[in-house]
Amino acid sequence: TLTDEKTCMFIEVPVAFTAPVAKAMEIIQQECLKHPLCIDNRSPEELTKGEAPVVVRIISYGDFGVQLRGYAWAATPTLAFELRCDVFKAIQERFLKEQIEFGYPGRILITKS
Repeated sequence: TLTDEKTCMFIEVPVAFTAPVAKAMEIIQQECLKHPLCIDNRSPEELTKGEAPVVVRIISYGDFGVQLRGYAWAATPTLAFELRCDVFKAIQERFLKEQIEFGYPGRILITKS
């Protein structure tokens, strides 16, 4: 059952517009699930629907590229923070290994003569 003690932690990662978004989403999910502090907080309804224990969604497009957000749960806020920090490091290592480019600000300048 759901309790107020459990904490959802957002793992937000910008990826380049040219990056393979589905692969990036899969990596975020995998790295969250591999972490020992990540817990399965799905409701009975979510289990019945076959929803994943860690959901990753595209939440926006911006100057930095495509903004992805993973939703991971931990037992307490302190453990959720530790989970988040560790997962960010693991995601960076996996993105470098898989050659997935992080989003960064870009500008196109148009000059008129």
